[in-house]
Amino acid sequence: MFAGVPPATLANILQKEIQAIDKAVARFPIDTVVHQLGEQTSERRFDAFLLGSFATAALFLSAIAVFVLLHQIVAQRTGEIGLGMALGAAPASVMLIPIRLDRGPAQYLPPLPT
Repeated sequence: MFAGVPPATLANILQKEIQAIDKAVARFPIDTVVHQLGEQTSERRFDAFLLGSFATAALFLSAIAVFVLLHQIVAQRTGEIGLGMALGAAPASVMLIPIRLDRGPAQYLPPLPT
């Protein structure tokens, strides 16, 4: 802004004055640098927005998949979790039951002393 007047208004006034002086001068569009840069980068900004949207959707879907997978594993091993709690297993080892590899009943035994 120059003197509180928008650049588009000044451009129109300037073009009218030039046309008043010499009608042979061709009229040409006048844009601000900000407007030109906005037009040049709009496609890149849209592509970045679209890529970010798909990345966010993928992250959300993967979080749901991990939750569903853990839910299924815990649902399948509910009996083992109850058995471990009934046998007096440490809470930390009971929490690890769903993600441990299946080693049968040996997983509830304490480690052998060395």
